[in-house]
Amino acid sequence: MTTIRRLVGNRDLPSSYAGGIDYYALEEMKRSIIWCHKFYGKKLLVNDLMYTLTIIKFGELQRLYRDSNENFIS
Repeated sequence: MTTIRRLVGNRDLPSSYAGGIDYYALEEMKRSIIWCHKFYGKKLLVNDLMYTLTIIKFGELQRLYRDSNENFIS
């Protein structure tokens, strides 16, 4: 129950998403975005929005987060 409360109304998660996505798929997408935020230690909100609009897939989202980390290290 606390996980659902954390996902609803979270400013760090996109509020728009593609039509045709069922509730559980959307909640899983939000969990994946939160995972990226924690794992990579940053928030790329435009990329998160593109993921929930199904413009990019999760693998692409991960690559964008990873590549942005490499740019900071270099």
